[in-house]
Amino acid sequence: MEKDFKEAIDKSKKAMESLESKVEDLAEDFSEQSSEIWKDLKTSFSTISSKLDKAASNFDKKDDEAILQAHLGAMEAKENMNEVKDTIEEFTINAMKSAEVGIDRAVLKAHLGKMEAEDFWENEGKGIREEFNNSKKSVSKLAEDAIDEIGNFFEKLNKTLSKEKS
Repeated sequence: MEKDFKEAIDKSKKAMESLESKVEDLAEDFSEQSSEIWKDLKTSFSTISSKLDKAASNFDKKDDEAILQAHLGAMEAKENMNEVKDTIEEFTINAMKSAEVGIDRAVLKAHLGKMEAEDFWENEGKGIREEFNNSKKSVSKLAEDAIDEIGNFFEKLNKTLSKEKS
C-alpha cells in the first residue's frame, strides 16, 4: 500500500507540473488580469505540491501518527485542489482559446469553489477524523482516492491542452 500511495503522489505531481508547464508556455499572451490570476494559481500549485511532498515524507515514517499525518496531508492537498479546481479548469480552457476571455467567470468560480471547499471541510472534517479513528484502512482509501483524483484531474487537463495545441 505504501508503494501505491507514493506512486499516486508522484503521478499527481508530474501531471500537475506538466499542466503548469503547458499553461506557462501560453502565459506570454495573457492580459494583465490573466497574468495575475495565473500567478495566484501557480501559488496554489505550489501549495498542493508542498502538501503532497509532506504526505510522502510522512508516509516514509513508520509510526501511526506520521501515517495519519500523511493521509491527512493528502486530503488537505485534495481540498487545496478543490478550492481552485473550477478556476484551474476554466482558466486552462480559456488560456487555450484566448487569454482574455472568461476571466471574470473564472474568478467567480474560484471564489465559489473556495467557499464550497471551506464548507466541506467544516462539515466533513470532524467526520473524517472520527472515521480514521474507527478505521485506518478506510482513511487510507480516502487518501489514495484523493491523490488519484488529483492526478486524474491534472492528466485530463493535460490531455485537453495537448489536443487543443495539435
